[in-house]
Amino acid sequence: MRQGVGGNKKLAFAAASLVTLLGAVLEHWQGAGWLPVLAGCGLVLGFVGAGALVSGSWNLLQATQLSLVNIQEEAALIRQQQEQLRKNLELRSVDGRRA
Repeated sequence: MRQGVGGNKKLAFAAASLVTLLGAVLEHWQGAGWLPVLAGCGLVLGFVGAGALVSGSWNLLQATQLSLVNIQEEAALIRQQQEQLRKNLELRSVDGRRA
C-alpha cells in the first residue's frame, strides 16, 4: 500500500518532536553542546512536516475539484436520461390514447 504525503507528514512531525525532546534531554544531562544541532534538526523536520501538510492540502483541494466536475457531469447525464424517459412515457401515453 502506498503511504503517500499524509504518511510523510506524520513521520516528519513525529521525528521533529522526537529530535526536539531528545535535544532537551541531552541538554539537561550533557550541557548545551548538542542543543543547537538537535534543535536545528527538529526545526528542519518540523518544516518538512509543515511542507508536507501544505502539499497534502493542495492535493486534497485538487481531488475535491475533480470530484465536483465528475459529479456535475454525472448529474447532467442523469438529467438527460430522465428527460429521455419522460419523452418516451409521453409518447406511449399518447399512442395508448389513439388505440
